[in-house]
Amino acid sequence: MSEELKEKLAKLAHEQWSGWVKYMFRKCIPYDDTLIIPKWAVDRWGRQSKTEYCKLSEGEKDSDRIEADRFLAVFQATIEIKGLKEQIRIMKIENKTLLTALKQEQALSQKEPQETLTKCPKCNMYGCQCDKKTIDRHEMDKQVKKDFEEHDNGT
Repeated sequence: MSEELKEKLAKLAHEQWSGWVKYMFRKCIPYDDTLIIPKWAVDRWGRQSKTEYCKLSEGEKDSDRIEADRFLAVFQATIEIKGLKEQIRIMKIENKTLLTALKQEQALSQKEPQETLTKCPKCNMYGCQCDKKTIDRHEMDKQVKKDFEEHDNGT
């Protein structure tokens, strides 16, 4: 149990005890410098203190249920806070993951753009990386083509 929850429950226990004492003092009869508990209260509170909860009347149980609801409210608030803290923790992880992905995407988009493909002036092909040998081959191919054309024309 966390110290924070323990303190909340101790505060509630004190409030319940304090509320009971104030109620009891209001029912007492002042006499000189003392308070006298009336007989009806001694009989009633004495009987209730000796009775198991399951054997109390529904009205008496309702009074205890009201006090139990106060404890449940403390527990519920603690559970909700823990739930919210867990949701926040998960959101932080998700945001961190998302930020990492965005940073990676941004880093990729900031890289130097890749070379665009251009038509080779020799072979008229896109992305051709003609080296000296290829260029010579293109020249040779052009010459052979020219020779065939001249041959066919009879020149």
